[in-house]
Amino acid sequence: PLACESAAKRGGKGSLAEVLDPLAEEARIVGCATRLSAQADLTQYTTAAAMQDLDAVRARLGYERIDLWGASYGTRAALEYLRQFPDRVRSATLDGAAPAAMKLPLSFAFDTHVAVWRLTDDCAHDAACAKAYPDLAAAIERVFARLDAGAIVATLPHPLNGRSETVKITRQVFATMLRTPLYSSTTASLVPRGVAKLAQDDFATLAALTMFLSTGFTDQLAIGMHLSVICAEDMADIIPADLEAARREATASAFDGKPNRFVGIFYDQYRRLCAKWPAGRAAKAFFEPVRSDGPVLLLSGGIDPATPPRHAVEVAKTLTNARHLVAPNVGHGVSTAGCAPDLIEKFIRSADTKALDGKCLEDIPRPSFFDAIVEPAALASSPLP
Repeated sequence: PLACESAAKRGGKGSLAEVLDPLAEEARIVGCATRLSAQADLTQYTTAAAMQDLDAVRARLGYERIDLWGASYGTRAALEYLRQFPDRVRSATLDGAAPAAMKLPLSFAFDTHVAVWRLTDDCAHDAACAKAYPDLAAAIERVFARLDAGAIVATLPHPLNGRSETVKITRQVFATMLRTPLYSSTTASLVPRGVAKLAQDDFATLAALTMFLSTGFTDQLAIGMHLSVICAEDMADIIPADLEAARREATASAFDGKPNRFVGIFYDQYRRLCAKWPAGRAAKAFFEPVRSDGPVLLLSGGIDPATPPRHAVEVAKTLTNARHLVAPNVGHGVSTAGCAPDLIEKFIRSADTKALDGKCLEDIPRPSFFDAIVEPAALASSPLP
């Protein structure tokens, strides 16, 4: 599985800094590449090759056609399978489209920018949130402005073992601390409170939220496979003009009154790592839009910071029998939200995109923004009997 051991996989025994930015320690990543290269040719680990393996499994099992379901990177895998083996696909459900052409580290800048400022905008239009956190957007900008002058050193309690650790908060770490909780609409509802705490240089709430999401995510993520795919498929063809285009794209967003603080942060990190990771090279056809007349259900979360609806809109342009349904108040991953499981079951049973009514997805609310009713200090001064 090309797994590189992480703090999360060690049950939180590693440093908090490692959890907040699992790709930060380049020496550990390079060491992982050396270790894995002794067992396998890392240049062979691409999406196209993996989908050929998947079809070999299908054939061995004796299935004539299969129904595909993929989420996040799984949508890229499913699209590639559909490209190579269209006659073997009965239906495809793609949750959070991540096509090869998105050039992942660059798309992070725009999509994170929109998700963060969408959060601040939604808070401003929510009476309780606006009252509790009246300057949310300004508070975020103030931290980035401080980080422009250098990293902030903070002492934080490790959320799993309680031990205090000294952590260097860089622009990369802060961007990750903002972005990661937005994957879930539930944890996103806690972000305003975490940002408000930054006025006292208290990064503990955002760090805990990030770790809550990252621990489960990292347990499922093989860092080696992740880098083999990203370096071969996303980073390989990025040129300086693409970076400038990303800057222009971000500036032209609906939140163009606010500077995009995320352009370059994620790209620079992957550029350094991919320079040292042995990766293959995807064929030119891999980046072409996938064309199909088969039934495809596309699901998107409207507040997703990674694979928002704009990517599914592009994918659907060359899928003549596709249906794109959006859950406006859901983050990364729609399949388990509200009525989505019933919609997916109905679609797989019928393989009919036209019979679906996605109105119920629009009725899923954004969770209420969190505000502590009683501060810990108040509890201490008024203990329960």
